[in-house]
Amino acid sequence: MKCKSLLLVLLWAFIFCQSTSVIISISGRTIHQEHITYRLAIDEAYGKDQSGTTEVVLQLIMQELREVIADKERIYITDSMTVQEAMRIDRETKAPGTLAKVKAVFTDHHDYLKHYVRPVLIEKSLQEEFFFDTLYQMGPYRIINEAFARNASKPSSPDSMLKILEPDNEQLTYYENAAEKGIGEDKYSYFFLKEEGEKKTVYLVPKMDYTEWLHTEALKVPVQVHDEELMEKLLTRTHNSEFWQKILSK
Repeated sequence: MKCKSLLLVLLWAFIFCQSTSVIISISGRTIHQEHITYRLAIDEAYGKDQSGTTEVVLQLIMQELREVIADKERIYITDSMTVQEAMRIDRETKAPGTLAKVKAVFTDHHDYLKHYVRPVLIEKSLQEEFFFDTLYQMGPYRIINEAFARNASKPSSPDSMLKILEPDNEQLTYYENAAEKGIGEDKYSYFFLKEEGEKKTVYLVPKMDYTEWLHTEALKVPVQVHDEELMEKLLTRTHNSEFWQKILSK
């Protein structure tokens, strides 16, 4: 009986060590088996039954890279903000059944906030900062302002980023409401409307690419995979991706 009790204790100790041992280190942040287990379960709740450990680890690395980048950009997420985001997700979800399955993965609500809600909020906050702060969009913002100041007359050296659109009625309504009499913007562009008689033309400059910026910042962050076998699997899985090969080989 004592032997069985000892074996049970040893088994639980092994499971605990496996769940707390560091698998990957990312600039002071760490990924453990617990993170992988939760991510696999979340993918299964979404119906992604084919997700494997390698795929999930890549998701988690990118998730932690976003956290590091958010800290660098001084985007701070409080517990209160995470709770508010969870409430927003509850209100706005178009798949309540799937969300219920995701929540069922977690026995502790704090784990749900940490492993599911917070990553959603971090990505959302990074995108909002990048797309709507002219610090990141200085080039496109300068081009649209210069074009607006010269009343859309052609510059001596036309900038390829400035696009001219002949909007249909639906597009025209959107741009009229968004730009009014000045420069408007949405998530992906700056624009203004010019009227010449009955003709209305949209002048538009696309904003900088978010993924390109995110990858550039991510490549500055040290990533260390402590499991050699996992490292080989990750390199094989991403052999066609220059970005991932650089991330994993630093």
